[in-house]
Amino acid sequence: MKKIYLSGPITGRSVDEYRTHFASVEASIRAHAVVARTEFAMFNPTSLKIDGVDDPEWHDYMRACVRELLTCDGIAVLSGWEKSRGARFEIHMADVLHIPVVFLETPVCELDIVSLEQVNNEIYRYWVRLTERWARETNDEDRVLDRSLVEITHRYLDPHGFEYIKNIV
Repeated sequence: MKKIYLSGPITGRSVDEYRTHFASVEASIRAHAVVARTEFAMFNPTSLKIDGVDDPEWHDYMRACVRELLTCDGIAVLSGWEKSRGARFEIHMADVLHIPVVFLETPVCELDIVSLEQVNNEIYRYWVRLTERWARETNDEDRVLDRSLVEITHRYLDPHGFEYIKNIV
């Protein structure tokens, strides 16, 4: 059974806000999986308990999250990741370890190819491949860039995101 890791912003949000956000995304993924008759496990960091630490700090949670991330087959990223130090770190770790990364929701900030290169090499390489392929089909540079950005946007806006993670959902 495949395991999916949910990643998104937690720090700086109220407990109700981040728990509601993560729970609604998890419920949506699970509903889609039922329809698709797919089984998977999910790690939701909002339910994480740190044993043996009286007053856990950010780094305590991140250590536990990284341990979980290492056991996962894919990472599903929620909106707001761009402003979350923890989510950016998780995406970077997944990228370095070749764990597929899927962005489930529209980014909060404007999509910028330069920031994609810095945060997630997989998506940047995908954009470069698309641009190169479409450049061979036409001499219209503006059309090539527009088409590539549309494709990347579709990847971000994919309602379930799992077409890009083989055999998960």
